[in-house]
Amino acid sequence: RIKHKMGYWDSIFNLPYFFNAYASVVISLGRPDEALELLEEAARYNPSFPETHVNLARAHLKKGEKEAARSDVAAAQKLLEKADQDLVLIKDLDQLRLQLR
Repeated sequence: RIKHKMGYWDSIFNLPYFFNAYASVVISLGRPDEALELLEEAARYNPSFPETHVNLARAHLKKGEKEAARSDVAAAQKLLEKADQDLVLIKDLDQLRLQLR
C-alpha cells in the first residue's frame, strides 16, 4: 500500500531505490511478475542503477527465464566492472552466476 500512497511525491530521484527495495520484498514473496513490473519501470527511469539489473535477474530466475536473467547479470556486471570486489552487489552477482550454470 505504501507504494500507492507515496507514488512519485517523495522524490523522483528515489524511484529506482524505492522500487528496487519494494521489488526485493515482492520477489521473496514469490510474485516475480509484480516485481518485474516495478523493476522495468525503475530501469526505464534510470538504466544505470545496477541493483535494478540484479533484481531483474532474480525475478527472471524465479520465473525460470534464464536467458533474460543472464542478460540482466551482464548489464549489472558492466555497470559494476570498476566496483570494489567486496561490494555486496558483486557477491550477489557471483551467486546469480552460479545459479545460471
